[in-house]
Amino acid sequence: MTYRNNPAFLSSNFMAASDTNSSNLMLDWTEGPTNGPFNVTFASIPIGPFWSPYSSPGDPWDGNGLAPYGQYFANLGEYVSPSTGMLTVRQADLDVPGRGLSLEIARVYTEPHSFLNNNPYGLENYPWAPLGNGWQLNFPWMNGTTNPTNIHLWNGEGYRIPSNFWSGSSSTWENHQGENFRLTRNADGSINLYDKTGTTYYFNTTIHRLAKITDSTGNNMISFSYNNNIISCITDSVGRAFVFSYSGTPSLLQTISQVSGNCASPGSTIRTVSYGYSSSQSLTSETDPIGRKTYYSYNATASSAVAPWLLSRVTYPTSWLTNYTYGTSLLGTQATIYRIKLQITGPSATSAAREFVYAYNQPVGDQVTNSTVMTYNATAIVSYTLYAFSSAGMSQNVTDYAHNFVHGLAQRFGVNGEIPREITLVSPTQGFTNYYSYDLWGNLIYSRSTISSSPSLFRESFSSYYNDGLPQGFRAFQDTFGQNNGTASDNPWNVTNGYWMVKGGVYNGTETSGLLENMVSSNSIGTADLSLQARVYIGRQINSTTGVLPR
Repeated sequence: MTYRNNPAFLSSNFMAASDTNSSNLMLDWTEGPTNGPFNVTFASIPIGPFWSPYSSPGDPWDGNGLAPYGQYFANLGEYVSPSTGMLTVRQADLDVPGRGLSLEIARVYTEPHSFLNNNPYGLENYPWAPLGNGWQLNFPWMNGTTNPTNIHLWNGEGYRIPSNFWSGSSSTWENHQGENFRLTRNADGSINLYDKTGTTYYFNTTIHRLAKITDSTGNNMISFSYNNNIISCITDSVGRAFVFSYSGTPSLLQTISQVSGNCASPGSTIRTVSYGYSSSQSLTSETDPIGRKTYYSYNATASSAVAPWLLSRVTYPTSWLTNYTYGTSLLGTQATIYRIKLQITGPSATSAAREFVYAYNQPVGDQVTNSTVMTYNATAIVSYTLYAFSSAGMSQNVTDYAHNFVHGLAQRFGVNGEIPREITLVSPTQGFTNYYSYDLWGNLIYSRSTISSSPSLFRESFSSYYNDGLPQGFRAFQDTFGQNNGTASDNPWNVTNGYWMVKGGVYNGTETSGLLENMVSSNSIGTADLSLQARVYIGRQINSTTGVLPR
């Protein structure tokens, strides 16, 4: 505690940081002279929204950047979340096809979640190729400390690393809330990040710099070179080199150039992307390889400390622009959040071709429980989009300018943030429901889509993936688990000579007597019109001979 008068008996609700859906830490204490009188003082501190089971809030739509299954109003790579009011921008500067792995060099802007005393609260700056306030390259990264607190993935997402990950000589952490990934710490201190496609991101043994990206075959690789702990060159999967240059104090990325040679001997320049900055270290321009410029402005607030962090305008090479206006809300009793309240696209900020007006409602605490987005054309209201959010799901209703119903959508969240049930409304009282199931790694393995409600006609599809949490091999038995079923599966099964139990997030069978092959599990799918497609991959060929006939 600072700037207080003899604070004593400080206490807090410590469990809020890890085991509840709280969005702030409660603090209370007494203060005053030794002999009194005493004042009882209360404050609260917001908890940053790293979307993971180890910090709060853990709701499926909450998270920095572009969260899976989140709702966004999107335009030209710019995304506004109606559930948080946060702005995320994703823009690709270079995209070159490769062998097995293509190289995309893209930038992501993520608005700071909140400000405390006019400074970004709980923010980690991207250190490996500095791009100005709020910007980062769209590669996974950690900071250069011995035990980083967070793993930043792609599209601005951030996840809290559990503290026990850094205990022992090696460790593994597997996440299945939101993004599915596995983080492994090796005995030499290096770290591997595996995404759901099998792509590996290797971080070196010293300060956790991203050193290489390898595809699932292990044969194709993108490598990173560094100078003074900032990226100096990237080599793609076919050997093309992209050289980074910096200037200023502190150093900011100025150009990315594809060269004819390699990182050690660059040769001549083939094409270049360049960047410009303001005196307050905000990215103000990007020039693509054929000279087209995109400009960025930061004047959303009068505060000289806050303004450089809030993107207020994007001006495109066509000279049209999108202008953003922010509103403020209090988080807890100390921090301030800036939410987008007006988004205008057109030839100027006063001549709109399209306009969105955002209104948020947070009746208790800091969570937005519902919001309304009003859509305008150049002259009048076109539609209203109404959202409602809870830990169980999301609902969306769209009406016209006169509040007549147009269409609606209700999504119900599963235990890991996925959507097992989706209801499409065609009228205020009628709709149809589609069902989905996912494996342990978020792959869609089952869907039942409605073709007709009357008569009831559906289309069902089934899939299976090698990375679904089971060892490679043929499986006739797979299942999923719902939010309300506890440890029971979503489907009833008839079991012979054994039992099935939950282990490691998947259903495993164990025989009680005899051979495992004699263990049978069966279930009626209740339909006769079943289409089955199968692919067989030969792992190795075995030849054996009985008598004179090979088989």
